Amino acid sequence: MVPPVGQVPSTVPPVGQVPSIVPPVGQVPPIVPPVVGQPANITIRGVVSCSTSGNAPGPGIGGVKVAIICGNTTLAQVITNVEGLINVTLSTNTNILFGNTSTLSCVARVALPIVNCTLLPTSGILQAPLMLVGNIIQGVGGVIITSLVGIFSIVTLTI
Repeated sequence: MVPPVGQVPSTVPPVGQVPSIVPPVGQVPPIVPPVVGQPANITIRGVVSCSTSGNAPGPGIGGVKVAIICGNTTLAQVITNVEGLINVTLSTNTNILFGNTSTLSCVARVALPIVNCTLLPTSGILQAPLMLVGNIIQGVGGVIITSLVGIFSIVTLTI
């Protein structure tokens, strides 16, 4: 049944009564960094292998102590498994992970020598950046972050 003309309800609200799609300027939440100061669980995966710069990765090295460092804070010391793999989840907060930037400011660090690898120098430090993988997920207890260990290279630390 069709209502009489003039009694059909309008499907478009009158001008001025249309709700805004975009919030007013100054009310838009910041995009980066979206998680400052919140609790964070970060999963870190990677491998320590016996190889030199420019060569294909060699076999993974088990039993290597790897420090996970963000800024000036050591979050953990982990030991690679028999295949040289790092797979750890740590609880911290986003201020430590990101510092004053919107990028992950963490590294994996290994002290030399590594007993089972004669290809590497007998002293120094190997360091690799932690790289954010995927999205930062907002969970009930904070944020969930996944990262991979980048390519290790020999570094000189200045204190």
